[in-house]
Amino acid sequence: MASTKFFFLGFEVDDELESRLSNCGKSDKSFLEQPQYLERITLSDGTLLGRRLDAEGISVSSVEDSVRNVASLIRRVAPGWSKSPSHAVLKALEEEITHSDVVISY
Repeated sequence: MASTKFFFLGFEVDDELESRLSNCGKSDKSFLEQPQYLERITLSDGTLLGRRLDAEGISVSSVEDSVRNVASLIRRVAPGWSKSPSHAVLKALEEEITHSDVVISY
């Protein structure tokens, strides 16, 4: 069983954000379909939309830049979404790959 640890920086997908995402324009859908832009991760306590930070350690300034970038991308694909960067969460996660299933835990 392979395992990969990573940080995930994202925002909670609440009903408002989900509604706005469902109205995403065709030209912006690629930001939701390519994980180098945005990725949706479902955990036991909810769903997050954001990005993996691929680093053993990451500087605080890099996290701050990433928060602004992720928030900007979400605003692009979900016009009218107005959460501030202070609502971002950073989680240390582990991805386990068993056969064809991917399980995210923390």
